[in-house]
Amino acid sequence: MKNGWVSIWRRLQHHWIWDDKPFSRAQAWIDLIMRATHKHDKTVLFLNRTFTLARGELVTSLRFLAKEWGWSKNKVSGFLSNLEQDQMIQRPHHSNRDTVRDSQFTRILIVNYGRFQPQKNEERDSERDTKRTRAGQRRDRNNNDNNVDNDNNNSFDRFWVEYPRKVSKKKAWDIWKRLKPTPELAEKIIESVKLAKQTPQWKKDNGQFIPHPSTYLNQERWNDELESSKTKVGKYDHLTIKA
Repeated sequence: MKNGWVSIWRRLQHHWIWDDKPFSRAQAWIDLIMRATHKHDKTVLFLNRTFTLARGELVTSLRFLAKEWGWSKNKVSGFLSNLEQDQMIQRPHHSNRDTVRDSQFTRILIVNYGRFQPQKNEERDSERDTKRTRAGQRRDRNNNDNNVDNDNNNSFDRFWVEYPRKVSKKKAWDIWKRLKPTPELAEKIIESVKLAKQTPQWKKDNGQFIPHPSTYLNQERWNDELESSKTKVGKYDHLTIKA
């Protein structure tokens, strides 16, 4: 099949299958394409120098490529010359007066880079990465929500065990979820219930005057001043629970 193209994952360069040397010419050509930047005006550091590269361009050296490909520097130089003659690459700064500098680095521009790495393909990959990031964020939020729900479940169960009047549990649970009490507030509510159970008002007539748990939560009764069970008529010793 002569037409069409396939995507190549850049991490292939770090796979064990890419370690076989020496490279073939085809493998060396693919390696150049994968090393070229796919972004516009990307700044890179090479040999302690910064370079601003165009899309489809890379900066490298004969020594580096020779090591990566398992070739001699002369073979690398000849291969790049052949690619240039075949108009597959350009070397913008390659000239006789740059001989000394070229021994340290060489800039290579992949001709018709867009054929090998279409812009829309990059946009699709970027969009896919964005979707993955959003999915991860949603997953994290869901995990956080689940953790909060678990904490709320546990603290509400403790509240329900302590609360002496077992009516309208679902309504109380709905209010508890709406309150979303922090662990500190949940502890304060539970402790206030323990104290309230010792007051004359809650003990009177077998708990007839104990509010429904939903009412207790909805009206934030844990902030009320509670009459102590030791109170004498006309004298009040208050237990105050502050919010």
